Amino acid sequence: MRSLMASPRFDDQLVAARLLVSPTVEAPFDLVEYMQPIPMATAFRSIALRASTIASAWHRWIDTVALRARSNPRAWGNTWIALTESVPKSDPEVRSALIAALTSLRIVTTGDEGVDAAFRCANAVLADTLGGAIATIPSCADESHRWRSLVAQVRYVKDRPTDTQRAMILTQVLRDAAGDLRVLEAIPEVAVELPPGIARPILQTIAASRDPGVLAALLEALALHVQHARTLPSSLREQLVRAPFGLDEAQSLEARQQALALARALNLPAPPGVSVVRAMQTAMQPDASVPPARSTGEANTLVGNLVVTTRAGRVVIAIPSDAAPEAARVIVEAARGGRYNGTTFHRVVPGFVAQGGDPRGDGYGGTNRIVTTELTGMRFDRGAVGIALAGLDTGGMQFFVMTADAPHLDARYPWIGRVVEGMEVVDELMAGDVIERVEFVAP
Repeated sequence: MRSLMASPRFDDQLVAARLLVSPTVEAPFDLVEYMQPIPMATAFRSIALRASTIASAWHRWIDTVALRARSNPRAWGNTWIALTESVPKSDPEVRSALIAALTSLRIVTTGDEGVDAAFRCANAVLADTLGGAIATIPSCADESHRWRSLVAQVRYVKDRPTDTQRAMILTQVLRDAAGDLRVLEAIPEVAVELPPGIARPILQTIAASRDPGVLAALLEALALHVQHARTLPSSLREQLVRAPFGLDEAQSLEARQQALALARALNLPAPPGVSVVRAMQTAMQPDASVPPARSTGEANTLVGNLVVTTRAGRVVIAIPSDAAPEAARVIVEAARGGRYNGTTFHRVVPGFVAQGGDPRGDGYGGTNRIVTTELTGMRFDRGAVGIALAGLDTGGMQFFVMTADAPHLDARYPWIGRVVEGMEVVDELMAGDVIERVEFVAP
């Protein structure tokens, strides 16, 4: 184990980081601070599941990673976020170390406004949670990124001690959101943690939206917490179940799936004219077997490179002849049409994935037409590129890049290619990074 952790090879360190999750494996904590950023982030998640970690080790790692994040946020910012999500915050010594480190991290800048706002707001949630009051969150983003501050307040609500406090904050955020879809989408998941009577006015306000992303978020929360749905007026429940089926089919597939799940939970009839898209079939009959589609078609016309230019650097993705051709064609058409220009990487999980290319910027967009999901035997290992899905046949122009091996994704998502240049740029992508343009270069 010590040799793996001390190895200069990325793959060796990542293996060691994953092995740390087992309580029967030796844990040489003194070597963690010498690991590379992504393996270190993975190590923190593994160590968090062990009961034997001592506070002094976390204290040392907090100081080490905070110092590195201040001097090089591109390389270490995501590792810091992974650390803060893993650290045992109930320990007084650890809490003190976090508070001290957060004070200095407020001035960290990457030079990109969106990235800086996302990073500051993530730290503000932690600082205010530790402090017990909303003090830094309201100023964590400037006016052009104010929605991030509001979403951060929603995240902060999860750690409030009383239902009344939570409801007051959510109600104020709902008012301040002024209809911003990204804020509305964040609220239902937290609101359903409140007692139904307290959450009802908040959920009813959001239920007035007919945006497919907002509907998807609301319907999913209600399907998972059906007691809240049952307290809504029966007419509203029925309207919500039918609502996605009055919207554009391709753009509302995720909302339609959640509507069917809610209808099943409430014993309501499925809306008429449900699509034959396989995502709908599986939503209606979760236990039914739906045959996967395999890659077929004019693969040779898609052989080439996607050149992704971001503010963090340049990434080249090779699309080989055995890629999923229909999925790749959607990506190529979007690139040629300039639809990626100005989109972001809205989701970055250190040691797992960087996902972006959604015109909405929230993970609920990018599907303009229905494309059969093509599944291949290609592995989703480090550098692999795939298409994001919300179910079978829901893929669009959103793509993700693996920053580590993820065998649990194999044969579950369309595999379209592999990074052949700029993997070091992918490793340093942060939430909010802008995609300036994507070009398709044929050989």
